[in-house]
Amino acid sequence: MHCNWTKTFKPAAALLALLLAGNGLARPLPYTADYDLYRNSKRIGEASVTLELMPNGDYRYSMNSKGTKGLARLLGATDSEYAEFRYRDGQFVPLKYETQSKVAGKKHHWIANFDWSQQLAVGSEDSEAFSVPLQSGTLDPITLSFALRQELGRVNEDMRYRLLDKNEIEEQRFSVATAEPIQIASGCTEGIRVERVRQNSQRFTISWYAPTTHQVLLRLDHGKHGKDTMSLRLQSLMVAGQPVTIGADCDS
Repeated sequence: MHCNWTKTFKPAAALLALLLAGNGLARPLPYTADYDLYRNSKRIGEASVTLELMPNGDYRYSMNSKGTKGLARLLGATDSEYAEFRYRDGQFVPLKYETQSKVAGKKHHWIANFDWSQQLAVGSEDSEAFSVPLQSGTLDPITLSFALRQELGRVNEDMRYRLLDKNEIEEQRFSVATAEPIQIASGCTEGIRVERVRQNSQRFTISWYAPTTHQVLLRLDHGKHGKDTMSLRLQSLMVAGQPVTIGADCDS
């Protein structure tokens, strides 16, 4: 694995929200999820995700991943995400987002605080400070993931979201297909396929979400056509303290 291992998994982290958006407009339930990381079908690492409901009714999300095999392990590849957000009137409202990565001794840090009273996002990327005027409905990578899950019933529709990406706001598009069998680390299950829409690009990001079980992220594949594919696959899941069981392999 070359030294942009953690950067390669940013789309996974972004959609990793590995998150539960609940059915309809239901509030997300607290959960913990463990994932295996793959490069071209070979396991190279692991990730853990936690969603907590804080006493004030806001949410706290955290993700930590690391390389455990091969070059990813030798390079000491690690990645983490942290977010705080609010769920209000069926909408996800970001409050704070932070991500850190390290590989081969090189570190990267990005943080943003959302000041909705001033309509401003203030933060820094490594040592460079920035401030970005907020537009209505602007999301961070984690709240985008939750908002996406909340719309999974809109099959074959083009969904668009405003995302704070580094020091600018960009629009991201997604298309939703019907459910299909999908192999994850812990077995075979049905997943709703969601693909990031890109124009004139060889890159792809495809994810699958459970049509039941609170639309948890089951798997995410990211890469370039004809080149390496990185994959994030669910290993275990607990929702509101209860374990969720996945079936046998798809080819069994």
